[in-house]
Amino acid sequence: MLDIKGVKKSYGEFQLDCSLNVEKGRITGLVGENGAGKSTVFKAVLGLISYDGGEIKILGKTPQELNEKEKEQMGVVLAEEGFSGYLKGKDVKAVLAKLYPKFEEEKFLQMCERYQIPLNKFLKEYSTGMKAKLNLIIALTHQADFLMLDEPTAGLDVGAREGMLDILRTYMEEKPERSIMISSHISSDLEHLCDDIYVIHKGKIVLHEEMDRILEKYAMLKVSEEQYQALDKNYILKERKENFGIACLTNEKQYYTGKLSGNCSGKRITRSGDSDVDRRRDVMKGIRGLLEKDFRLFRYQGGKFFLVIAIVGLFLSLAGNMGTNFVSIYITSVMAIYSGSTISYDEAEHGYNYLFSLPINRKVYVQEKYIFSFILTVVGWCAGMICAGIAAMIKPGERFNLERLAESLIALMIILAISGIMITIKLKFEGEKGRLVFAIIFLSIFVGCYLIGYLVKASSSVEKRFAQVTKGIEDTQMIILVIVLSLLVWFISYIYSMRVMKKKEF
Repeated sequence: MLDIKGVKKSYGEFQLDCSLNVEKGRITGLVGENGAGKSTVFKAVLGLISYDGGEIKILGKTPQELNEKEKEQMGVVLAEEGFSGYLKGKDVKAVLAKLYPKFEEEKFLQMCERYQIPLNKFLKEYSTGMKAKLNLIIALTHQADFLMLDEPTAGLDVGAREGMLDILRTYMEEKPERSIMISSHISSDLEHLCDDIYVIHKGKIVLHEEMDRILEKYAMLKVSEEQYQALDKNYILKERKENFGIACLTNEKQYYTGKLSGNCSGKRITRSGDSDVDRRRDVMKGIRGLLEKDFRLFRYQGGKFFLVIAIVGLFLSLAGNMGTNFVSIYITSVMAIYSGSTISYDEAEHGYNYLFSLPINRKVYVQEKYIFSFILTVVGWCAGMICAGIAAMIKPGERFNLERLAESLIALMIILAISGIMITIKLKFEGEKGRLVFAIIFLSIFVGCYLIGYLVKASSSVEKRFAQVTKGIEDTQMIILVIVLSLLVWFISYIYSMRVMKKKEF
């Protein structure tokens, strides 16, 4: 199922150097303290980060070679990561139904009811324990053959942790050929669950043993600093400073059992190939799933806002000196800008990591963002045209003719080009930095256009030369030119967005 050979990754002073194997039909545990490198291993396996050396084979392929169908065979839980908090539990169900052909809706609902997951509440209102339970339920309800679970019981109390581990045991009993890789900083979580254990410390695997042997031979000794100084260290493998003193890992439990007394204790380490048609179908499935997510986000976050801007735009068009085209351009622009906001929702709480653990790749993600932006912008334009028509009927002296329609179409194409640039900026620069860069670029464009217009009008010779150049260009040709240039900008931004996303690490 999974084979990692000498994978290396450096982050400043931290260096990962890892080799491990998860065989078919087995449960393999990865144990280590927080910061030991467990999540880095998971991210490397899932292709979320690059690695400096070594080799990873998952389901017989490298992480970059995995297609959507193969990702469907995997169920993933990433520590403290999941869907956007602005979605509800019932929205998650709808998105999963689009992404996974084998999604078990009835099982999903039953497990949510069993573990008291409120489907009508926003995920941001869930407790840490609720989120952990939901993420595991998601991983278990599409008939995955291989589970990758990074700290799946984090935030759960002892009883809840044991209940979730019972579910994993049942999962393996249903199909013995399944496999699980599970990490935890709590070794007792893996008691009576794992077949073998890897212990990771400061990025390196320091121990790999069958669980039965670990139970028999290994223990964690808890000693004070005075006891540590007097301790026979012949069979001490690793030690770590703790609040109580020093924790020592030994592979000779029996040797120390009779020698330690008082506050010193021996705590055991416990067990607790596709056709083109199929490929296109998988791509469309990923796009549909992401569109489902984004439109649901829009419904919650932008639906009421959309009605407000339509009313405000209509009011300004009727009450002010703006023409009827103002309202269509205004609504279209706002909707285009809003369409890029879903990227911010995806960035929040490491949402990228979770999305790309689903049957979604980076190319599909970028394609969906441009499709979503196009749909939302065109919907905004249509709504704006309706409002413009209403304004033309109400406002004296206003007419809505073919000339106004042509102007509005030109505006639509320009706004689509701008929305493409906005997506690129959002993907390139995250968070506040992205918003700042976007503001600076478009302020610069606005100021530049204003200065050019001012200079043309200020200089009679320049104005005359400009008039000579444009004299021979008919209105139809000008419209075609603007449309072609806008589409070119949109296409270039799409290509660059692909490059940005390809190189991005999470």
